[in-house]
Amino acid sequence: MDSLGEAHQVILRRATLKARNPVDFATPEEKKILDSWKELSAEQAENTHHVEKLEDQTILYARPIMVQALCLNCHGQSPQQIAPATMEVIDSQYPDDQASGYKIGELRGMWSIRFYQASSPQPQ
Repeated sequence: MDSLGEAHQVILRRATLKARNPVDFATPEEKKILDSWKELSAEQAENTHHVEKLEDQTILYARPIMVQALCLNCHGQSPQQIAPATMEVIDSQYPDDQASGYKIGELRGMWSIRFYQASSPQPQ
């Protein structure tokens, strides 16, 4: 994602309320969007997006990430859907993991893309 973002001069990331990797926790702006999407049905959430101009003059574009069948191999119920070997790796790499227990159709998080105007400094 870093190289794609750099090529297009955007900040591209996944954001969630229940992260596996702490860098993926939603920012306050992203949390507000995710909270509003939690109230939608799976079909409504899957067909929505968000565009907002932020105080720093960047444009935030967001799309929901919905849980699909393949996602359950790492984000489903353990041990029913997550293989013990996979769970071992997750537990060793991410001891504070919050990103499992999902079901198909649930809101997992969002794609967050920030577009910067030429005059806006990009955050590090």
